[in-house]
Amino acid sequence: MGAKRSRSDGTTRSAALSQDLPPLKMVNWVVKVSKLCNLRCRYCYEWNELHRKERMSLSDWVRLLASIRSYHERRSAELGGMFNTTIIWHGGEPLLLPLAYMRSVFDVQHEMLGAFLDCGAVVNAMQTNLYRISDEQIEFLKAERVQLGVSCDVAGGIRLSLANRETEEQVARNMDRVRAADLDFGAIAVLGAHTASRITDVYDFYESLGVEVRFLPLFAAPLNTPDAPFALTTTQAEEALKRLFVHWVTRRRRVRTLPINDCIATVLRQRRGSPSWTLDRQFGEWAFIVNTDGGLFETHEAYDERWTLGNVLRQSVDEVLASPAYAASVARDRALVARACTGCRWRKGCSTLPAFDGAMAGRRESRCNYTYALCEFIDEYFTSHSFSFDRIDRLLAKRVH
Repeated sequence: MGAKRSRSDGTTRSAALSQDLPPLKMVNWVVKVSKLCNLRCRYCYEWNELHRKERMSLSDWVRLLASIRSYHERRSAELGGMFNTTIIWHGGEPLLLPLAYMRSVFDVQHEMLGAFLDCGAVVNAMQTNLYRISDEQIEFLKAERVQLGVSCDVAGGIRLSLANRETEEQVARNMDRVRAADLDFGAIAVLGAHTASRITDVYDFYESLGVEVRFLPLFAAPLNTPDAPFALTTTQAEEALKRLFVHWVTRRRRVRTLPINDCIATVLRQRRGSPSWTLDRQFGEWAFIVNTDGGLFETHEAYDERWTLGNVLRQSVDEVLASPAYAASVARDRALVARACTGCRWRKGCSTLPAFDGAMAGRRESRCNYTYALCEFIDEYFTSHSFSFDRIDRLLAKRVH
């Protein structure tokens, strides 16, 4: 795929490694605005609903934004400020939404969240397949300072159009258009069999753009069966990520890559005896999933009706937080962390977020999917190659093309 050199860095510094890191004070609201999509990615967990044209109405957004504002104000007051909220437009494909609709939603946001938006305490992000984007959409996203995430595996055969055609070349051309307009973005590549075998090629593509990339392991999905062409076991994912690390660590112009950077930071904190920032739901949430009908879930429990937290289109967020369902969710999380993290060698340096990663074939119930093995491998590599603390620090520093 063709790509021009990036004029912007596209990377960020790794998480702080100070001696006294605070709990995570943030929330991501992953909003399923519509399930309609112009692709048919074979591993998509929304597969059965990608044809649905229903979308959240403007009145739905008013109710949702009231909950978002209430939660932000509540946590800010409890924590003395310094709380961050991200509204993530998700789907389906958000760029299929009419531009007039998006403008109306942002008009309501400015009315209800204006001061928070102005100071950057509340931001918007959008996860897109970038198969289609207009110049008007690009200018709108820039004007509203929307943080863009692009889903593209680079390796073909799985992310197909409605006509069953590969999409990567078209997405690469649109990446060039977006970058030419100075709209920065990050990327997600799903880690499956198709990308595991070419993981260094996928990385090299994003490095050539100066774009940070996250390799995201497969989620449970209707077509994600053991015989699927993209199916991947935990062990295979671990081996691919180890190969990626060995490739990445020798690059001169490396870009921030997850989970590589996170695992390096965990190893460094553990070696220094420095505690990680922590995930504690009394200070915030990693991610709420808001379904199109308002159903609210923790991200790792999405769409399982046994574990719904409530409905933010019919309840206030205060009612949700005071509910038995929410208390049970917190208890389940604590049990999961106890099962996956108790006695773990990397516990002090780790946030515990890896314990909540999506289900893969061969998932280890007594340990996180791949992070433990990757941290072990990275630590052994640093030892055998005599990496000092300063040299490891430099791996995590911002790289500029």
